[in-house]
Amino acid sequence: MNDPKIDMEYTSIAGDINYSKAVRGVLLGWDHPDVTSGRVASAQTLSGTGALRILSEFFFKFRPAPIYISNPTWRNHSPIF
Repeated sequence: MNDPKIDMEYTSIAGDINYSKAVRGVLLGWDHPDVTSGRVASAQTLSGTGALRILSEFFFKFRPAPIYISNPTWRNHSPIF
């Protein structure tokens, strides 16, 4: 954290492009046709809760279906979904 060469500024609104690309490769496989064709997209979020919020909005809009939440879970999970 004390290295002056490390950029501590925020990334663009899309997040770190190289990080997102690496995550897609690790999750689905670097040579997976959907990854290499650009068909798979990813979004970097501020936090786990932020990620859940974005995912819940996506599901609500594009894939309405029941959401199952574990018991126990964090108190904020039910209101998010």
